[in-house]
Amino acid sequence: MKTQEYKLNLSDNLPSVEGRDSDEVCNQSKLYNLSTLHLLSHGKKEFVDKMIELFRTSIPTAVETMMACAERMDYRTLKATAHKIKSNIDVMGIDSLREDIRLLEHIDTEKKSQSEIVLIIEKMKGIINLVMIQLASEKKCDQLNGL
Repeated sequence: MKTQEYKLNLSDNLPSVEGRDSDEVCNQSKLYNLSTLHLLSHGKKEFVDKMIELFRTSIPTAVETMMACAERMDYRTLKATAHKIKSNIDVMGIDSLREDIRLLEHIDTEKKSQSEIVLIIEKMKGIINLVMIQLASEKKCDQLNGL
């Protein structure tokens, strides 16, 4: 079986603000898309803010739980945790994780080794960390722009 490797160069995707004006920083491409969340909110900013805060506080912990489960080969809990956060990934529009979270939700341990599963979760962790940074940057941009 061929192992699929994930390489994530975090430094290439980090939103750097050094030497850049606020328009450039605020308009850089994002790893997430909040359009679905905005549709669900019916224009209520408080709802959007609450959902983003819920994402920020719960998803990193869930990803850490999945990693711990993979390391101890507790695939039942790993699958349940993936299922639990799948809708959050979708609502936040993190398309780069859409396939991975579904793969983890229905992981076939006969076809994927423990090391392959760990690599997928490491990729998720890196992307989630970048999304957190970008969400914080967006919040600062909103404050700069008076939103």
